[in-house]
Amino acid sequence: MGKRSIRRRWLSAGAIAVLVLAGFFLVPWRNRQLPDPRRSYPTPYLNVQPEVAYVGLDRCADCHWAQAERYKKHPMGNSIAAVTDCTVIEKYDVHNPFKAVGFEYSIRKAGSRVFHQEKKRDPAGQLVFEQEEEVHFGVGSGHSGRGYLINRNGFLFLSPITWYRQEATWDLSPGYSQTPNHPHFARPVIAECLFCHANHEEPIPSTINHYRQPIALQAIGCERCHGPGALHVARRDIGEGGPLPDWSIVNPARLAPALRDAVCEQCHLHPEISVSPRGRNLLEYRPGLPLHLFQSVFLLAPEARDKNKFGGRVEQMQTSACYQKSAGKLGCISCHDPHGVPAANEKIAFYRNRCLNCHRQDRKDCSVPLAERLRRSKADDCAGCHMPYNPTNFIHVSLTDHRVQRPGRENAGLLPASGQLPLVHFYEHLLERGEDKRDLGIALVYYAGPRKLARILAKAVSILESHLRNCPDDVEALDALGVARLEENIPTAALECFEKILAVDPNSERALTKASSAAAAVGEDKKALGYLEQAIKINPYSASNWVGLGHLCMRRAEWAKAAEAVDQSLRLSPASLDARRLAVIVPYRQGKRAQAVAAWQAFAAFEPPDKDAMRRLLDGPP
Repeated sequence: MGKRSIRRRWLSAGAIAVLVLAGFFLVPWRNRQLPDPRRSYPTPYLNVQPEVAYVGLDRCADCHWAQAERYKKHPMGNSIAAVTDCTVIEKYDVHNPFKAVGFEYSIRKAGSRVFHQEKKRDPAGQLVFEQEEEVHFGVGSGHSGRGYLINRNGFLFLSPITWYRQEATWDLSPGYSQTPNHPHFARPVIAECLFCHANHEEPIPSTINHYRQPIALQAIGCERCHGPGALHVARRDIGEGGPLPDWSIVNPARLAPALRDAVCEQCHLHPEISVSPRGRNLLEYRPGLPLHLFQSVFLLAPEARDKNKFGGRVEQMQTSACYQKSAGKLGCISCHDPHGVPAANEKIAFYRNRCLNCHRQDRKDCSVPLAERLRRSKADDCAGCHMPYNPTNFIHVSLTDHRVQRPGRENAGLLPASGQLPLVHFYEHLLERGEDKRDLGIALVYYAGPRKLARILAKAVSILESHLRNCPDDVEALDALGVARLEENIPTAALECFEKILAVDPNSERALTKASSAAAAVGEDKKALGYLEQAIKINPYSASNWVGLGHLCMRRAEWAKAAEAVDQSLRLSPASLDARRLAVIVPYRQGKRAQAVAAWQAFAAFEPPDKDAMRRLLDGPP
């Protein structure tokens, strides 16, 4: 805002406005409220306001029944459902049971209920453990496959078993196939993951994977793209219509290109790291608003990319010549009908016609002669040549390559060279100068920490410390700084960060578990125990927290509590190597050698790298 406009505003408001403005600058940063984009962003659409309620697909169908019926067959309209309501796409007699990374998996159907099972056997074929869990929700349209969620009294976990439709086989879920020490049945399903599969979820604040019961997850509906519909429905109910445009409901086709694309990008842009801007989160996003105000999306910089794993479909599309030369005209809905998909026998013609909306009807834009094109494909398939199916980073799945390349040519990259940092903000061109500094600092922590990139981690710490001097109550920034301090082996500083969070939110499950780790690292076992016991009260289904409790109780020679913690962790996750180690050490320290040896035999069946070291431990004094 220029100086003249500021002066005009002050003069028109008078002395009172000056006093109010002065008071704003005197209020400490910790007490300032950031503007809510749902109220402050300039848009004519009225349903972006936070108080406008969602009404559900059935209510929309009262008037838009034709679109609703088509949409029910769309992949988005089948993104999640109770297992009992899922259209059966699985073949229960194919690759069932199957073996992977040293375990045996099977799927059992009992009427309308489905159970997933994991077994471990020792080299002699003797059963070490068997865990069976009922799965309650099927996730995914079934086009590529279907994953499954477990509901443990409102706490949601992901099953390690997935049905892959393209290959018609059962196998491990994406991300599980690299190591036998995968999460098994203990991987929590956080709200940000559920956001793109369910129309609406109600996470309980301060928890990681706890949702209000009864959990009745429904597929993505009309309002994910059009925004909440209560205002629109109320006006129609009283007969209040009027000429178009109708500002009571968002129509993505009428949005400016960046806002139109954001509607799709809320789910189809796949970041390397995503961060919630201060005071906001993705669950608050409303169609018609800029997505970057609710989610900071960081992608790998060109120098940090694996050239064989080229981004997600949004990023791919934006590298295409079609997109870059369209001046904003081309977007996802230029090719995709969000209300339905063409029948299999109409698919090639449907997408060819979409191409011909921009390219010349006589097809002289194509360098391949018509006769050659028809030899390759009788239907003259544009997408088959320029957008072939390519394997993904996930097993058994291929997706359409959205780079729209001419065979033998490479598109220019989307993102500029990044210099020394491995991450770049996807929406950097929309940000005010320096606006993403805080979010970049948080993202760098979670990128650099697991990779032990000390220089990048130090840069992240510098950014966060500078930010926290002005915003000392920024919980997400404090959490990231605490994690960085743990990675740097400075647990005292980490504990200070987590305790500042707990002063604001005493029941933060994440902060409690991390504060416990930091307190234990500085020798404050009593404090660490208190934090972890509180975390377990909030979430009694976290196997890792029970393992942590077992370690702390063992250090304090509280053997009965340590043994109970071991039992609870093995009940929840019998494949946990950390729990198996404790199951050996705790009875051994109590002088129960026979029990410890039996536990070691079960532990050794996993072939862990410290198998022999643990065996030698049993030969020494307790």
